[in-house]
Amino acid sequence: MVSFTARAASAQTIELYSTNERSEGSSDGPLRINQVHRRIRARSGEVTDERVIAENRRRVLSSEELSSTCFSCGEDRCPRRQRTGTHATKDPT
Repeated sequence: MVSFTARAASAQTIELYSTNERSEGSSDGPLRINQVHRRIRARSGEVTDERVIAENRRRVLSSEELSSTCFSCGEDRCPRRQRTGTHATKDPT
């Protein structure tokens, strides 16, 4: 679980935390799934807003995929690569 708390200039407390972390199988391989929540508290400590702000579903990469880079995959015309002169660089997006 990841949790983060911040105090804004307005004296509100903002908390971010994740829940429902689990793994599921899919036709594309295993998925890591969780939800990110935001809770806002007034100066008094009263919760003024609490909601799910994100639902993440990310495919878990295999060890082979983790070790592959834009320079080692062998694909010359990948749209995720940028060309600068004669050197390829990974697209930062």
